[in-house]
Amino acid sequence: MSIRDVLARGRVAAEARMLDTVRLFTQGEDVFERDTGTTVPGPVTVLYEGHAR
Repeated sequence: MSIRDVLARGRVAAEARMLDTVRLFTQGEDVFERDTGTTVPGPVTVLYEGHAR
């Protein structure tokens, strides 16, 4: 068994454990909307979205 085989089996095992889906994001500062007089959430920037364990 070569090191490549061992690494490939490890990758398959790690992917099998990735059961959850996650989203990591950062949100910009809230913005005051003058027309309605309310504060609205700032824009969202997704940093990662996918499987995790």
